[in-house]
Amino acid sequence: MDSEFTVVDDLSKFVSWTNSVRYKVLQVESGGQFYLWKESLSSETNQTLENQVTFNRWLAENRPLTFKVPRVVEYERNIAVFDWVAADPIAVEGTSSQISLEDVKRAALVLAEIASLDSAGVSLTSVNKRQDFWDDLVPKIIDTLRAEELITDSGVRDLNSSYFEMQAMGEGFAHGDFKCEHLLKSRPLLTVLDNEKAGLGHPKHLDFARFYVRASVFTKFSNSVLGLPAMYAEALGTPIEELKVESERILLAQALSYCNYVVGETSGVTREV
Repeated sequence: MDSEFTVVDDLSKFVSWTNSVRYKVLQVESGGQFYLWKESLSSETNQTLENQVTFNRWLAENRPLTFKVPRVVEYERNIAVFDWVAADPIAVEGTSSQISLEDVKRAALVLAEIASLDSAGVSLTSVNKRQDFWDDLVPKIIDTLRAEELITDSGVRDLNSSYFEMQAMGEGFAHGDFKCEHLLKSRPLLTVLDNEKAGLGHPKHLDFARFYVRASVFTKFSNSVLGLPAMYAEALGTPIEELKVESERILLAQALSYCNYVVGETSGVTREV
């Protein structure tokens, strides 16, 4: 790296579903300025880190209207340094939180703009997790939920039929891991973090479904968050009834994923998707 950095804090996290620390993540300082140091620890995360850097640089040139991403300060092989964004997440996951109506409206605009991105001309990794999700992970998730008596045989049949219905809805551009802790309440624009999976090949409306499910849980289904579908549909220019049809199955998949995550946190066998 070109610059010398002093470590301020170690923010690395153990990820239960991979049973590993995927990145070394540090808050660092250089010349009186703070930065985020992100170092990949595997060949897989080398690729996702490269995707994040490419996406952030591409957006720096195209300047979205409703959000921003941290500027890439330096990048070399498996290490990237980003500007530090001093702002709180829109909600703290795992706790009882509230999201203001204003912030829900801002999030809806961000979700719609990301879903509408045209990445033709930029080499982002095409990430299609849907086939792996249904063929590999769902059977494992179902076994976990059955053991806890959280799903019935009719529920299993519904889930299996959902895959084919999701296929008919098509694919689109998505962030890929759009959740509360990856959306910071910066001004004047919200900041979107951890764009490792950004690209084409995701199920349509994945970001909306993931954010809606998790934000609903963490705010105990607050009225502000329950208004998100209508705000998102309006921002997309899509009739709300059409959105309901298009997003029903991906919402179910995300609810299943989150339920598995919660059960696994207590059993030690979590595999979040």
